[in-house]
Amino acid sequence: MSFIRYYGKCAKKQLVFPYYMNYKEEWLREVQLYNKVMAAYRCKPGGKVRLYYKMKQKDREELGYRAEAMMPVYENLYVKQFVLYNDESVNPEMEK
Repeated sequence: MSFIRYYGKCAKKQLVFPYYMNYKEEWLREVQLYNKVMAAYRCKPGGKVRLYYKMKQKDREELGYRAEAMMPVYENLYVKQFVLYNDESVNPEMEK
């Protein structure tokens, strides 16, 4: 099985890891990761992670933080994907 095909299958199963973003843009486009940003956190197995974040569009930042519980992607690695447009950014903070 080719490298690209293997990681493509992982991406389709939502096994998406931040280091994927280091690959060539051609592959990122193929598995639809080219326009995403990821926040990742490692903690002890069985831990609970909560992500707080603010979205910012141009010069406008949200007033309050959004919060959501994160589920482990693999063992003790927690990952949240964001799709951002050209004028957007995200400010994540983790709580364990």
